Amino acid sequence: MNRRGGCATAAAVLLAAGMTLQGTARAGDQQTPDTTGMGAAMSQMGQMQEMMPGAQLKKLEYKKGDAWVKFEVSPAEVKTGTGVGTMAKAMVGLGRPKSHLILDGEHSDLVFTDSKPRFRFTGEKKDALGFQLGIFESGSAGRSCQVDAAKPVHFFKKFVELKVEKAGDGVWDLTPAKPLDPGEYGLANSMAGPVADFAIGSGK
Repeated sequence: MNRRGGCATAAAVLLAAGMTLQGTARAGDQQTPDTTGMGAAMSQMGQMQEMMPGAQLKKLEYKKGDAWVKFEVSPAEVKTGTGVGTMAKAMVGLGRPKSHLILDGEHSDLVFTDSKPRFRFTGEKKDALGFQLGIFESGSAGRSCQVDAAKPVHFFKKFVELKVEKAGDGVWDLTPAKPLDPGEYGLANSMAGPVADFAIGSGK
């Protein structure tokens, strides 16, 4: 072993030993790992995960008869128009490439016959107020709704206002402000999805 390699190895060992000693606290003759910092970090990570759009959507339910049922959340993909015509218009100031939130399939598996379905969210009021109800267009490539990152309050281009009312301690009821026409819809709290999607059938 050469001297330089030996010094580097020794330094690494001393550094590791120093980190171990810093992470322990003596209790009598025993050494107890100090996990206070790690526990706080894990707790903070858990809180951050709870705040993520996907985690919040899992707390969203819909009314079915006398029961509340959890939504089956669908993944979504944001696609931005990059065609020659779209880019040419943007270059001459006639517009900018449009972004759409895309869902797989032409139609949602969940269909309501009531034109004013009821939804329920468990969590903070500010998070309940963050949900938006977008109107999706159905086509062979799936369901899409234009989104605009410049308008975070209403990132869906076509949307229906939601009424948010307190139903209990940390529980909020969300209902469309007006009856919904037959078609495809989706609830989201991020323009990147995921989406709690549903459809309104022709029967009312």
